[in-house]
Amino acid sequence: MTDAWYFQEGEGKRWEAAKYGEFRVDDNGKALLVGMREANLEVL
Repeated sequence: MTDAWYFQEGEGKRWEAAKYGEFRVDDNGKALLVGMREANLEVL
């Protein structure tokens, strides 16, 4: 399970195209959401 992705009010349009999350794993093994990507894997 991962934490939710929160964004500022008014930024919703920017993230509508998101289909995938980009994750890194910290030293304790926790997955950290570091970015969002479109269906073709382009960075948003």
